[in-house]
Amino acid sequence: MLDSLIVTMVWTFNLSALTLSQRADLLRQVVLWSWNLVVVLVFGELAWAFWALWTGQSEVVCVVSCWMGLNLLVTVSAAKRYASTLTSGQLVLLCSWWLALLATLLRALCATDLRWT
Repeated sequence: MLDSLIVTMVWTFNLSALTLSQRADLLRQVVLWSWNLVVVLVFGELAWAFWALWTGQSEVVCVVSCWMGLNLLVTVSAAKRYASTLTSGQLVLLCSWWLALLATLLRALCATDLRWT
């Protein structure tokens, strides 16, 4: 299971970096103007991680959810702190990392049975 998660993360990161780099200037404007939305998404992911732990989801879903939540919390706070000095290329890599984390979580959800209660 771990190998498929790693492959998903690597491929999603690479493909999204190639795609997002085509319009890095537009991406910079969108991300830097929508910090409130990004912060809401981070807290939503952290709530998802706590929910996964609370409802006893599979170990894979819990680990990936917590990993994504912690990564988002750290990278968003660092990006917000250094927003004025981030280049467009750095922002492309950061957004590609976020998309790779999301794809890994979705892959983990598809590979396991999700229990809603």
